[in-house]
Amino acid sequence: MAAPPGAGESPFGDPAEKLTSMGSGNPGTDTSRIETAVLGDYNPFAADDTHLTGQIIPNSNFLPSYSSVEAQRLTTAELERRQKELDAKAAELARREEEQNRLAEQARRGGFGSGPAKNWPPLPSFLPCGPCFYQDIELEITQEFQKIVKFGYYLWLSYAALLCLNLFGAFLFFVGTGDLSGGSLFGVAILVCALCIPASFVCWFRPLYKAFRSNSSVNFFIFFFVFGVQVVIMGIQSLGILNWGSCGWITGLTVVKTNPAIGVITLLIACLFTVLTVLGAMYLIRVSPELL
Repeated sequence: MAAPPGAGESPFGDPAEKLTSMGSGNPGTDTSRIETAVLGDYNPFAADDTHLTGQIIPNSNFLPSYSSVEAQRLTTAELERRQKELDAKAAELARREEEQNRLAEQARRGGFGSGPAKNWPPLPSFLPCGPCFYQDIELEITQEFQKIVKFGYYLWLSYAALLCLNLFGAFLFFVGTGDLSGGSLFGVAILVCALCIPASFVCWFRPLYKAFRSNSSVNFFIFFFVFGVQVVIMGIQSLGILNWGSCGWITGLTVVKTNPAIGVITLLIACLFTVLTVLGAMYLIRVSPELL
């Protein structure tokens, strides 16, 4: 019985050896046909575009690259801004130094020693007393804090003017109403006007001025405490208690029934005391961050 074809062959053998043995056993067999039968029509070097069905869509939101010219332009603008700031600071320092030298020269010629001549308060030359302090906000205070110090100075001037107006209102109350309490009101108003105007300047504005001039924490604390007390006192003065020497709301509402003209003036003074109290409280809150 004859064995079937391929019965002695191993199923795990090398296909190449099988093809070689087949070719050697049959010389007439075409090797290229055998290879074509095994590999098919596959050509790894052929260009096959049948599977490339995708489409590349350009992204419209793609940001353009940052231009070096724009970066250079921004850098130049920043440098120019900083240069202008430095030039302004240098000019300010030069001006202050020139002013200091001028004042020192004036003081030397006038025989006042090495410091600048005192210029506040600006009293007439024929008076026997002269100025007590030297004050120049533009020169001694840095530009960053000049507005704060100037507002404090204007606040003190307003308080001094209001005390003078209060003295005038107390005088009208004393003369025009005939009330026995008008005498005590006018007398205390004289004392308040004579004492509180210089005391407020020395006790809270000068510490404020020196604090911003030399960055002194001690003067900051003195200003904070004294000015806080004055804000409370101005609030009490706005009430118009007779024995406190102020024309406030109580005094105005009392006299407006019998003498409307004096009552209106007194109520106007009370309104100004109230406004100044509010401004003082706001100023204290504004300066408080500088104390920290």
